[in-house]
Amino acid sequence: FEPDSERIFKKIISTKRSVKLGLGGINSNVITDEAIMRGERAISSLYSVIEKHDVSKIFAYATSAIRSAENGNDFKKMIEEKFPIEIKIISGEREAELIYKGVSLAIDFTDEPVLILDIGGGSNEFIIANKKGMLWKQSFNLGIARLIERFNPSDPIKTNEISEIEDYLFQELKPMFTAVNDYKVTTLIGSSGSFETFAEMLDLQDFKNPSCEIDLKQYNALHQTLIESTLEERRKMQGLVLMRTEMIVLASVMTQLVIKKAGISKLIKADYSLKEGMIYEILK
Repeated sequence: FEPDSERIFKKIISTKRSVKLGLGGINSNVITDEAIMRGERAISSLYSVIEKHDVSKIFAYATSAIRSAENGNDFKKMIEEKFPIEIKIISGEREAELIYKGVSLAIDFTDEPVLILDIGGGSNEFIIANKKGMLWKQSFNLGIARLIERFNPSDPIKTNEISEIEDYLFQELKPMFTAVNDYKVTTLIGSSGSFETFAEMLDLQDFKNPSCEIDLKQYNALHQTLIESTLEERRKMQGLVLMRTEMIVLASVMTQLVIKKAGISKLIKADYSLKEGMIYEILK
């Protein structure tokens, strides 16, 4: 990217690589040898993109899969030895802070407290905020990769498996539900990732905007379609990119649980998240 003004940046190129860094070891707090090789290949591929552009500085942040792994620092050092990249391993609290800053570029906050949810592979960040700033935040090691490894759901997922996962999440997320009740939150803002996918699958008229409202009735219908689908069926669904076909079901189970148990009456997707929060800090 390149800066245009204090709060606006021009995107030159955007690309992603699906690595599954936590596959096979995320709940054992280890990055497997296979995942390390996938990670190295992904960095090499991305660095070749970087070299094609006149880049003045590289910023790289590592999150849950690396910060919780016993060999996370070893992976970091290996990458830094092979590429001219300095990696910062950030805490869950810091991740939540950057997510809030990113979302603030897409959403005009008011006095009303809202709940922000960022669904990741290793962790999920919940933030309650309004125009005055963050009121509460917490990172939970309940990322979708962790849930898949822990519960190994069927294809398609079974009703009793959904209930088991919901019971587990409800217990683990009690601090969040307490905070939502204390601040009387009724609006959920889903940042990036899964929520962009929900909007694209629903083909909302303004889904390409940095933020848009997702009708809850439409989302509920989509949720039902997702939990009844097989992996092969999801691979053919319009608006669902291949890298999200495995994780989108449990991401929707989590979203649906939060909506039901927190009494959410309004759902908004925001395209901006951690990366844009990092850019915001750089611009400042």
